[in-house]
Amino acid sequence: MAVSEVTSLLGDPLARSWIYESPGNEPLVVYWDEVGRISHISGPESERARFPAGSDIVTVSNALGRPTAIAYGYSESPTDSHYRIRSVVFKNDVVYRVIDRYWWD
Repeated sequence: MAVSEVTSLLGDPLARSWIYESPGNEPLVVYWDEVGRISHISGPESERARFPAGSDIVTVSNALGRPTAIAYGYSESPTDSHYRIRSVVFKNDVVYRVIDRYWWD
């Protein structure tokens, strides 16, 4: 299913992230907000240091190119004691994986 089909069914995502994968290395995951600013980054320290929170997502795109995958988040956890995740991961603009989990601390 294409990105456009998913968004027509589920609407705009609550969260977006870009995933940069490299064989043998921890992936770099860039989480960004609705105005295109980086809210959080996970992955190798050397890459995280290059792109501080609040940076424009265009800076990442110019430096690293097209992401390997893009994830759209469709849930928010109500508290800090239990969590849920509902995400759709796209590769080459089609659904690659659906993540759906719930857990307690």
